Amino acid sequence: MGSGWDNDGGIFKVGRTRPLSVDEKRQRLIEAEQADLDLEEEFETLEEEISKGTPLDDAIEQALALVWDEISEETDGAREQAGESLRNLYRLVYELRLLDENAVEERYRVHCRVAKDRQRSLEVKKDKSEFFSLPKAQADFSYWKRKKYWYPKEAVALSFGKEPNVVNPKKLEDLKRPNSPFVIEFRARLDALRRAIKAKHVPTPFTPKEFTDWAILNGFLLPQELNSKLRNDLTGDEAAGDKLNPKTKDVFYRFLIGMAKKHYNFDPSYNPKSGDKSDVFTKMAHDLGEDLRIDVKTLRTHMDRALKHARDTGLIREKYLGKSSDR
Repeated sequence: MGSGWDNDGGIFKVGRTRPLSVDEKRQRLIEAEQADLDLEEEFETLEEEISKGTPLDDAIEQALALVWDEISEETDGAREQAGESLRNLYRLVYELRLLDENAVEERYRVHCRVAKDRQRSLEVKKDKSEFFSLPKAQADFSYWKRKKYWYPKEAVALSFGKEPNVVNPKKLEDLKRPNSPFVIEFRARLDALRRAIKAKHVPTPFTPKEFTDWAILNGFLLPQELNSKLRNDLTGDEAAGDKLNPKTKDVFYRFLIGMAKKHYNFDPSYNPKSGDKSDVFTKMAHDLGEDLRIDVKTLRTHMDRALKHARDTGLIREKYLGKSSDR
């Protein structure tokens, strides 16, 4: 079996199964209630007695007698509580059997959601005792930020604040816990980075700042050491590039809006916050070619800033921005 980290799923791929029928969902709801109360054997006997015409109270006594009469150390209070639980279970099962299809579907959706949340909580709890949660798994950023380049597996581990030599795909796969929330998120982040590299949105190997900028742009939560140190510890040239001279910025923004409008029919009234969409940025990024490669999201971000700058300063005519002054 291939590695789940290097193919289309491997041990993480879940086989498709046919959809459950309404009757099967109803039965699973019943079985779930029985399992929660640990009364499967008693309930089976109860139903047998009921089918014979035995009154409910007597049937409950018969069901409990098979097990509880043999357990001398159990108190009368405990037996009485078991009897009440069995009574409630019988009523619940009777109710489930009378539900129409829509009600069963809704009850089953709620059951699955609760079961999923319960399973995730259990997996999160297990994660806290795994090797990647131990102190030795924490990254030494003072060491890694001195590295000129990072590789994908290193970068992803560091994005979680983990030491790459301790936490990596091989070690996580050996864990044999594909449902671990940490494993799932690690794998998803590594997959996203590899796709970005394949699409040439990120070079490889990349500098720490190149990775950090990409990760933040894609909405990944990062340790404080990556959000602050690597982004603030810039070289003189990088710092100068982050703070453009106002006149230079004005020229750049004018040029960006002007070229987009003249050569790509860009509508300057474009407002993504209002749900507007535009394929102009994709076309512009494509036409720049490989040598001048720029990420589409980055281009869109700078256009948003350019339009805001133009409207805030009034340096570009409102009519040119798609807002006619005579309206």
